Amino acid sequence: MPQIPVTTRLDQDRPLVKIDYQVIPQPAAGQNLQFTVPVGYRFKLISTYLSMVTDANVGDRLLFVQVAGPNGAFFRFQPPYIIVAGETRYLTLATNVPQIAHSATNMSSVIPLPTDLTLEEGTTITIGLLGIQVGDQFSAAVGQLLSQFVAE
Repeated sequence: MPQIPVTTRLDQDRPLVKIDYQVIPQPAAGQNLQFTVPVGYRFKLISTYLSMVTDANVGDRLLFVQVAGPNGAFFRFQPPYIIVAGETRYLTLATNVPQIAHSATNMSSVIPLPTDLTLEEGTTITIGLLGIQVGDQFSAAVGQLLSQFVAE
């Protein structure tokens, strides 16, 4: 069981936990950001924030967010803009927000998440780039979510 700071509250007689902490550590350069829900947990993702810097290698990249369970991907979002070499983006993924996809270089982007996106144990969320280059770098992702420890 991961050691995380928590504040407990009750919701429908089930202990839910509001967590505000670093959800996904920074990956190595040239790697997409990925997190798998630990065994015994269920998360309801509220929001997450991170940044991404592309290296100088020429080549267009496409940002995507994907959530996959045992039966494959059940949520995938790909904003309609291209990310180019030498660009910095600040990304916010959140529920109950409109998509704000800035196409101009070095702009922030807001990506909507489904309101009831529940991540069961073993579910993987990936924030990544199609066409990722060796020096492209994601920061760590800081998120807010509700968590329930469901293991017996």
